[in-house]
Amino acid sequence: MAAIKMVTGDRNPSWIIQLQDENTGEAVDLTDPNLLVKVRFRANGAAATLWEATCTKVTGGETAGQAQLDWAADALEYDEGYYELEVYLVDASSKRETCFRKVRIRLRERFADAS
Repeated sequence: MAAIKMVTGDRNPSWIIQLQDENTGEAVDLTDPNLLVKVRFRANGAAATLWEATCTKVTGGETAGQAQLDWAADALEYDEGYYELEVYLVDASSKRETCFRKVRIRLRERFADAS
């Protein structure tokens, strides 16, 4: 799987994640207000999660399975290399459904500011 390329410290662009049922190709219905779309971020192949975040459901895109990930200020403050993002859903009873595919991210260093 190709990696999405990002730069250390960037906060844009926000990502629109579109969730689909792997068997049917149908969009996952996110209209239930108690259903959360969450992500976890870790170094490629590592066991430890570096951070977790809750995505925002896209207004008007809930029936299309759309959620938005807005990067926190320090979300990409890591060394250059490969990382993984895992997407999962949590319902009102705290039951979790995790997407099988991970999102691969390649992070490169940011240029130093001019003096």
